[in-house]
Amino acid sequence: MEICEDIRHTNGMKAIYNRRKETIERIFGTAKEAHGFRYTQMYGNAA
Repeated sequence: MEICEDIRHTNGMKAIYNRRKETIERIFGTAKEAHGFRYTQMYGNAA
């Protein structure tokens, strides 16, 4: 896990993570607002 953190903080990866805010997080925000994914219910064997 520490290796992943070290890689994430290199200059090349910082640019990729900054782009992530603009692409991936927008998708999650849209799903939460438009499709009602703010809350989940537990279904299945565990519930």
